[in-house]
Amino acid sequence: MSVIRRAGRSNINTALAVSFFEPSRETVLKAEASKRYLENLWTQRARQLEERKEDISTLNRALDSINATEEEKQQLLQEFHQEGSQFTRLQRQRLRPENFNYIKLIGRGGFADVWLVTDKNAQIYALKIIRKADVILNDQVQSVINERNILSVANNNWIVNLHSSFQDNDHLYLLLDFVQGGDLMNALVKINTFPYPVARFFAGEIVLALHYIHQLGYVHSDVKPDNILINSDGHIKLTDFGIASSYNKVDNDYNNLLINSQDLLIDSSSIVSTANNRHHRQRSSIVGTIDYVAPEVILGEAPSVESDWWSFGVILYEFLYGFTPFASESKQETALRIVHWRKSLRIPASQRVPTVALDLIRKLLCDKEQRIGFDEIIAHPFFKGFDFNNYQANKPPMRPQVTDPLDTQHFDEFTVVPEELRAASCLSKLASFAFLGFSFKAKPQSAVLAKVCNHC
Repeated sequence: MSVIRRAGRSNINTALAVSFFEPSRETVLKAEASKRYLENLWTQRARQLEERKEDISTLNRALDSINATEEEKQQLLQEFHQEGSQFTRLQRQRLRPENFNYIKLIGRGGFADVWLVTDKNAQIYALKIIRKADVILNDQVQSVINERNILSVANNNWIVNLHSSFQDNDHLYLLLDFVQGGDLMNALVKINTFPYPVARFFAGEIVLALHYIHQLGYVHSDVKPDNILINSDGHIKLTDFGIASSYNKVDNDYNNLLINSQDLLIDSSSIVSTANNRHHRQRSSIVGTIDYVAPEVILGEAPSVESDWWSFGVILYEFLYGFTPFASESKQETALRIVHWRKSLRIPASQRVPTVALDLIRKLLCDKEQRIGFDEIIAHPFFKGFDFNNYQANKPPMRPQVTDPLDTQHFDEFTVVPEELRAASCLSKLASFAFLGFSFKAKPQSAVLAKVCNHC
């Protein structure tokens, strides 16, 4: 029998060669984005749990105050919990653009198109489709996320209601209420100028809407008649927060993550090629439409609450005169006139505008340091007769006339190119990480809670 001997162990200490691989820049960014997403997700879950507890507490107090049997109370509690379970199931369902029927293109902006759509239940919405490539190339990732954040936390009649947000490889989607009356610019074009009572009504509502946005900690930065919609009841709603910014404490870590993600994505030639070949070559300025931009913003300052009030002053002037105060044949000339507003601001003598309105305009179209704010605006004599404490007591002076729920007569006509509905994938998976956490579904109001509270 032959014996096979194992090789003897060497006494020589052999150093193990261990290779350490430096993770790629993309891997690091994906890891950081995922970490932040999970942190935000658990924060959101904790907030939802607290809100659920508050709703249950409110329901129990309401049940104690109504004349109902114990059996009826238990039935209502069961229905309430069923609502919660149904919303949980709804949150797990992933929305896709294919879930909607595209009726008509009703809006177009620098980075997005807005479509009138219906879902499988024939519910009518406005679907805003944002092109990721354009957002990334124009350094507007943070602005788009700000828009989604504003719409998701806004719970107010002044803001267009966001039902959900979602994304695919190339686009971001915001599913919004369809506000059928169109925008104030279309309404103004039809009659050239607003009569004094109409101007006062819309101006008062704009003031309240802007104040609400400012209280949330944001600056709209693109206040103009085109971004103010008229609801079917004649009241206004603010829309298009595409370049809105926060004036709260800046999250530098998050901003750096977005900047690094954008830089890496721009390195992809396919993004640049796709964006350059698109027919959307006219993009909006990152400081908004020039006619409404404050002089300090043109000179390089960040948009502020005060710059929103300047824009409001321009709108009020336009309401009463039918044109903006610094309009010219070129954007460059308009910008120069705004910067030198002391010399270029003219009050046309041909049109009779009440002195009280001119006084308010002059207190808005002035140096930032002298510009009046919310408290002084609502106390101004121009708004005598407008109830700021109970806006619904102010009767709308005009309501949009429509023939059916899908009537789009108050919107401009746009030419549709086939590829606008679906574009070929050109972005890497990193783009999805840059927009991690973008998806959102609004929690519907509890029908049970509303019913019980109405009987309190």
